[in-house]
Amino acid sequence: MAERKKPVFVFIGAGGDMTSVAMRHSLAAGDLQISPLAISEPGKPADKYKVEGKSFAAIPGDHIDAIRPLIDLHRDAEQEIIGVDFSREIVEREDKKINVAPTKNIALCADLGFSGYILGSTMVESDVVRGVAKERGIRSMQITNMAFPVIAFQQFMRGYAVSNPNYFAGHRILGTESHQAKKGKDKSGTMDSVFREAMVPLGLEGATYDEMWAIRNPETQRALGVPERALPGHGWHIYAITSFAPSERIDKFAEVYKEFLRTNKMLDEYVRAEGAPKAEGIFPNLKSFEFRVPLLDRIGSEILDEQMNVYSATANDGNSCLALAHIPRHLVVPIHDVNGRDIYGAGCVRLMRFAQSDKWQTSPAGTEFKASDVC
Repeated sequence: MAERKKPVFVFIGAGGDMTSVAMRHSLAAGDLQISPLAISEPGKPADKYKVEGKSFAAIPGDHIDAIRPLIDLHRDAEQEIIGVDFSREIVEREDKKINVAPTKNIALCADLGFSGYILGSTMVESDVVRGVAKERGIRSMQITNMAFPVIAFQQFMRGYAVSNPNYFAGHRILGTESHQAKKGKDKSGTMDSVFREAMVPLGLEGATYDEMWAIRNPETQRALGVPERALPGHGWHIYAITSFAPSERIDKFAEVYKEFLRTNKMLDEYVRAEGAPKAEGIFPNLKSFEFRVPLLDRIGSEILDEQMNVYSATANDGNSCLALAHIPRHLVVPIHDVNGRDIYGAGCVRLMRFAQSDKWQTSPAGTEFKASDVC
């Protein structure tokens, strides 16, 4: 029996920061075949650029007549073609911000005869993408941002919300996200997803895109604890949950979350600890002036000055961390922080390698895979 050829991967979202990170890591991996075609945003001119010394033709997604001949070269070589999508096009629909680029791109991949599709973008129309992939027989994965510790956090929060609807009714959340200044006015798609999929079902007030506190000012970021080296690229997400009176529910949630930090398989390579995380510049300064101001009128500054318990799982390289800050009966703060972007590139390589596996390649067309299939 002839050995199955490896698939070829076509990146979608050429020119974007996350796409560039993922391309750099996939080229460095050495065991992945990357197409010299990269699909860029519709409306942009075709262009050429280099990543890790390799040249790519960036062709806009609406230039299908220019894309098709390059895709046919892979098909002539009897290779399966898998799209890897980090694209982003934000529109507002019914007071909700949505990334519509992947909705267009999954249809494009189907029209071009792709057999697989890996999606890492946030704020997407997941059900629409899922429906097209299934209907057109495309194996797919929707793994938001591709950072496995963050994926673990999202899965935990969704599961907790399903099992405990309206658990935090009468409580309020202050969502704080800090990203590099280059991100601009766009707020975190990851935090928005957590709000919609978990915090709203849990009954929390304040879990809205508009009430999300986005920090882009480097001085404020330094006060929060972001190290100088990470100012050009980081993603800190802080979910402060409190109530207007002492709450036992805060303490019960904290115990379940600590167990998640201790036992989750996606964190097996992480260092678990009580007390401050073992890496400098990864855990936020929750008592910094900038963070305290929005909380003062809700729970009082004297409570924030009490002893805060911290539980954490920190990556060996010190650049990512899941943690929990807890003041009994008053405040519980799940946190996921990332310095730099290597974690996203490493996650993308992990997913691409899975797409080369027998499990992916021999599964029925239209199969959708989850993060748990990869771990």
